[in-house]
Amino acid sequence: MAASENITTPSQQSASTSPAVAQQTSSPRSQQSLDLPERELMLGGLSLNEEGRTVIREFGQPTQTSSGYYSSLEYPGFTVWLDEGVVTGMTSTSDQYCTPAGVCPGMAFAQVRELYGLPVVSDREDGQFMEYYTAETSCWLKIALNGPMGHELVESVSVVCQP
Repeated sequence: MAASENITTPSQQSASTSPAVAQQTSSPRSQQSLDLPERELMLGGLSLNEEGRTVIREFGQPTQTSSGYYSSLEYPGFTVWLDEGVVTGMTSTSDQYCTPAGVCPGMAFAQVRELYGLPVVSDREDGQFMEYYTAETSCWLKIALNGPMGHELVESVSVVCQP
């Protein structure tokens, strides 16, 4: 975890945080809720550890690709990250690529809380995110929000894994 990440516990909830979410301050793996079933770590029917060629077979040719430390396959509203040709993460900004429970960009965050409960709120280098962890893996759902406090909408849903 980067030094700039700040996570607070529910008992330390900030007045600036919506009462609908709780913040945590120590390591997310030490105090988070581990209630998310591993099967929810999918977007648009795509699972972690799928082969890149399977992604292309299922979703077609990407509109853009990149290579480097991780490779990526980009589709409108959907990015898939690969490491050595295997899916290691993905992000959706489109309601066409949702979790199995139906968490999609554009939906009210209140609906996400109904499905998954209270998240871990993480302040990371690239913003504040609502996160849901599993007990089985070092991967989690990372949800970005936008909109006025109390009426937040899901901006993006990512499946992220810690190496």
